[in-house]
Amino acid sequence: MLNTQSRFTCGMAFACCLFTASLVHAAPFTVIWDFEDGNSPRQMGVTSGAGASDVTAADAVLGPGLLGGDAGFSGSTDSTYVRSLTTAATEADAVTGEDYFEFTISAAPGYQMDINSLSWEAAANTNAAGLTVTIHTFMRASVDGYTTNAGLIVSDTATATGDISFVSSGNVDLSAVAAYDNLTSITFRLYQYDELDEFDGYGRHNDITVSGDVTLIPEPASLSLVLLGAALACRRRR
Repeated sequence: MLNTQSRFTCGMAFACCLFTASLVHAAPFTVIWDFEDGNSPRQMGVTSGAGASDVTAADAVLGPGLLGGDAGFSGSTDSTYVRSLTTAATEADAVTGEDYFEFTISAAPGYQMDINSLSWEAAANTNAAGLTVTIHTFMRASVDGYTTNAGLIVSDTATATGDISFVSSGNVDLSAVAAYDNLTSITFRLYQYDELDEFDGYGRHNDITVSGDVTLIPEPASLSLVLLGAALACRRRR
């Protein structure tokens, strides 16, 4: 049986544990690159959620393979765009040629992120009558050096001029993949390839969305001392 002083001591120790646990509470966040007119610049990432203030989304940028070609951010369709003249014909060549748009999220100093999900949209676009355009897009991440795809390849075909219908990747669940946990930053690369080499063929991409949780990184020494002190306090007062 614990006396009153012992109960108080153990109660204080338990409160310390609760306080420590509160320091690592996860706050959800979502980042979306939607390329809307209201964004300044258009390619900025927009953050939301309880953890939004603890993460920073960099502006989307073009990979080296797209910089020298016809690619960028469209005001007419609120999306990225790249002509089929600029992109490679196969998945492997798209990676080798660095034909990608890049998106980076960083946690604030002292914080870390768990990435839970990813999604994007892609659309083929033809500006010439009788020209059929088919594009293929896929996403890779810095967690494994951009060596494997995150989710499936998303493809779309356009046969009519002016017909832009975005196809969604669906929700790519990353919550059970350990490589996406405890990150201070992460970069995604959205690649495109197509079999065409036509001036009037385009690929467009929109609503690149990443969701996760951000937590304060506990100081290892402080956390160990609190837990050890709590255990010793209860042990001595029994």
